[in-house]
Amino acid sequence: MIKFLTSLFIGLLFVSHSQAQFDKSTWYINMSPGLAVGNYKKYVDKNKGQNMAFGFSCGWLFNTLKNQRITSPVFIGPEIGFQSYGNYTTPNRVGGDFFESHSSWYFNLKLRYRPIVNFSKLNPYFDVAIGPKFYSSKIHERISQDETSILDKYNNFAKNYHIGTGVGFKLPSKRGTSKYLDFGIQYNISEGSKRMIFNSSLVDSNGFTSFGKALVRENLLMMKVGITGFD
Repeated sequence: MIKFLTSLFIGLLFVSHSQAQFDKSTWYINMSPGLAVGNYKKYVDKNKGQNMAFGFSCGWLFNTLKNQRITSPVFIGPEIGFQSYGNYTTPNRVGGDFFESHSSWYFNLKLRYRPIVNFSKLNPYFDVAIGPKFYSSKIHERISQDETSILDKYNNFAKNYHIGTGVGFKLPSKRGTSKYLDFGIQYNISEGSKRMIFNSSLVDSNGFTSFGKALVRENLLMMKVGITGFD
């Protein structure tokens, strides 16, 4: 009987400890440059754009079994990201200094699957995400070293989809919180939308702007390096 009660006590203690250690949510922030691939790369090369889009992403995902006080292998939540496609000189006939800029913001609903849910030195994961991506292109006049003025712009949006994988390596922690150094790869597909063509802007002799537009379907292979934490 004593052995039984001792075993039961230890078992209950273990269960209580496991429940106390469940993850309510996870957050992350990444540097996420994207490399143009496929037909999108052909479009970029044709218009003398840069093949690498520089950016970042961050998100806050929530445990789908939080109410049961269990760490689920599936977390879901919002993600936001930004990408810059570079600046390009705008030819002009008025003698000023002009350039065009191209960037995007995306707002996704992300689902993350973690095959290892207990505290470990490695945190592998698989991601899928969907949401709108907003593209913004602008023609600027550089007035001084610290001042620019927007002369014209063209904005549009498209649905975008992500699928990716990665792994986190546990970082030392003094307060008992779990943080990981992440390395990952992600494939991004955006549906077709009209965008300002790279290197197509012009400021004529009357100061009026013009630019070309094309239907673009973006494909990026994104590399991710960042930090993930658990609460």
